[in-house]
Amino acid sequence: MLHDGIVNMLTIGQFSRFTGLSIKTLRFYDEAGLMKPASVDRSNGYRHYSVEQLPEVHRLLALKQAMTSIADLKAAMSCNASPQRLRPMLAESKQRIEEQIANLQGQLAWINEQLASGVAAKGYAVAVKRLHPQPVVSLRSSLASYAEAEGLLETLRSRNPKLRGAFAGSIWHDCSKPSIDCEAFLLDWNRTANSQQSLEGGLVASLIHPNDPDAAVFPFLSQWVREHSYELCGPKREIELRPGLIEVQFPVKRQPASLS
Repeated sequence: MLHDGIVNMLTIGQFSRFTGLSIKTLRFYDEAGLMKPASVDRSNGYRHYSVEQLPEVHRLLALKQAMTSIADLKAAMSCNASPQRLRPMLAESKQRIEEQIANLQGQLAWINEQLASGVAAKGYAVAVKRLHPQPVVSLRSSLASYAEAEGLLETLRSRNPKLRGAFAGSIWHDCSKPSIDCEAFLLDWNRTANSQQSLEGGLVASLIHPNDPDAAVFPFLSQWVREHSYELCGPKREIELRPGLIEVQFPVKRQPASLS
């Protein structure tokens, strides 16, 4: 459209060619409230854009490189380039991107491990999952050896006969010799024992393995945690899923991301 011989309004097709944004993207940005056309013809619904909107598109494209969601991009666009308002938003976006990079680095490390070994090392498959707190009854004691853990668990079962068939496990609070600080527990999902304790939830690195006394599961999982940019943030624990099948859980958190 011309005004005093100067183009001041563009059709959506013309605006698309000027900006490099597809017509489909422009329509999406309109619906999302990111980039509204200057006017819409009520008779046919055609969108028209103002030449003055071209700098706004450049700002949108620049911010799009930093924002991780449409909601964040929309909020950033509403700041009108105010550094005071934009800076904290960019800082939050930076943190999310660093977390995504850390996650991708962990995925890449796992893929490289599979390519190098052909299968998961030693046949173990490590999963990282976020667990809810679980109600338990427990009994904690200092042990002279790991073999005494089964006796501690049997004492706990004898005190809670209604939970004899429940999932059982051990929390290894401190494995420093000469004594071992161990807490045996029974999962009490139905709160049969009116349990007030809970097995802590949160992020865990976990693997399931046959109960082989000679299997170096704990050293393997410790190494996996270090190599995949995690760090331990709680006592290690294991749960007997059925006779001969054990799940080992290491509470973990991400190591601070490094972009250097």
